[in-house]
Amino acid sequence: MERNRKLYGTPVSKGVAIGKAFISHIVHNPQVETLSGENAFARVAAVLDEVAGEMRESSRLLPLEIKRMTEAQAALLEDSGFRESIKRGIESGLPADESVERAVELVASRLESSSSEYMRERAGEMRSLAKEIVRFLSGTRPIPPDAILICDDITVPEALRAIRAGVRGVVMERGAITSHGAIILRDYKIPALIEVFEATNVIEEGATVALDGSGGMLVVEPDEETLASFREKMEDEKREQEELEKLIGIETRTLNGHRVEVMMNLDLPEEIGLVEKVKRCGVGLFRTEYLFLTGRRDEESQFKIYRELARAVYPYTFTVRTFDLGGDKVVGVQEANPFLGMRGLRFLMARPDLFKAQLRAAVRANELGNLRVMFPMVSSLAEFEGAKSLFMEVVGELSPEHVPALGIMVEVPSVVMMADEFAREVDFMSIGTNDLTQYTLAVDRQNFRVSHLYQQLDPAVLRGVRRVIEAGNAAGIPVAVCGELASDMVGALVLIALGVRELSVSPPNYLRTKKLILNLRIEDVDMIRENILSARTSEDIRRMAHWLIRQKEIPA
Repeated sequence: MERNRKLYGTPVSKGVAIGKAFISHIVHNPQVETLSGENAFARVAAVLDEVAGEMRESSRLLPLEIKRMTEAQAALLEDSGFRESIKRGIESGLPADESVERAVELVASRLESSSSEYMRERAGEMRSLAKEIVRFLSGTRPIPPDAILICDDITVPEALRAIRAGVRGVVMERGAITSHGAIILRDYKIPALIEVFEATNVIEEGATVALDGSGGMLVVEPDEETLASFREKMEDEKREQEELEKLIGIETRTLNGHRVEVMMNLDLPEEIGLVEKVKRCGVGLFRTEYLFLTGRRDEESQFKIYRELARAVYPYTFTVRTFDLGGDKVVGVQEANPFLGMRGLRFLMARPDLFKAQLRAAVRANELGNLRVMFPMVSSLAEFEGAKSLFMEVVGELSPEHVPALGIMVEVPSVVMMADEFAREVDFMSIGTNDLTQYTLAVDRQNFRVSHLYQQLDPAVLRGVRRVIEAGNAAGIPVAVCGELASDMVGALVLIALGVRELSVSPPNYLRTKKLILNLRIEDVDMIRENILSARTSEDIRRMAHWLIRQKEIPA
């Protein structure tokens, strides 16, 4: 095998590692194919019990923030309806493994048709869980210690086994940044990459692999010079993490005293421990779709969760975004383009029972006065006013001591154009740069044919951001940015230059974003504002940001 072969992927858990490759394949077992009828289902049921049991047992090793998440996946494997679907497949003559895959596909396809990116990523996770079950049916190989695990994707059980085995890193051909397996790897600080295509075919079992989970690269069979370089990176990252942890609890102000609020985006209730760990931190975006996915959509279940999370971050802000769902998932309507169909606020207004239960839960949970409610995918004032009327109806029914602040996500060009009008109607706005970029540039970033056109630093997107900031300033309301752009160091610098004073970022980027702000002056970043707003391309903007970073020695 050639030395120093480089492969590239998307970072999902930062860090550097060196180890021997262990290729995770499904072991072909002819006995599985010959199983039929009651024998086949009994074998599948035993495997489901084994996988679910392992997940529950291993969840004791996990921090509280993801323990319940793991137990929820185990509950799916134990669900009688799920098992009945597998049994029907076997009784119809399908092999046991195909019956499992078909039952899982029924769940995954419903998730995949959702307009929510978060829900679509759960679909891939479900398919990976099917492979995990089939792997157990066929027989598993033990993962050796100190290995670099090479796999198609990683499930929760496999991630837990990898942790117990002592793996040094993980490389996936597919995967998603917000998958449960990836969350576990990040939590345990195991370097990992996704989207390293053909990795299981290109890398040989036992080959030495040097993995850079921060830079998105791995080197197969590195020479001594490359190994020395990676070892040096490992020491540097250890020192950097120690320095970042010194920032915990420090108020986030620029060198000349300007306050820039940094909050966290959370997907799961169980991630609240990540907020508590860094102290002095609010939640700028709590995505509630996972509650819907796991059946916790009734008022009482939501109330308990929101109250617990709001209490945990008090006196800092806790922002509940109402369900951002596609109607196709729930009412069974297949839409040609769910991105432009019944999603977000449109869907909620079509399901007032569901919407009202969530609003009641949020209003009741605001016992300490730090909870905010935010509507997703608003596209018109009339739409917002209808939703606000329902919100005020709930407030009138409950007469709470503290009425939650009410805001909107700014994600479509129509709201950008009407930002001044919206700013007079809401208590706050939060710009979702992921969808705003997609709708402004008419680019589906999930479509590999056009994904290169998806540029969050595009001048059209940034001029829209500035327009919203100006509208917020004129109305005297806060405007935050909670998209991926805020979690990128260059992106955060550009946003601050545009006047953004609230950033809500992914948990792994919280301390790095804080360090950036603590080491800059507002006057310095203001220097490039007009140049950003007059720029013609995203590359022009990126060059300006890098020039400022070098000129002012900003650690970004």
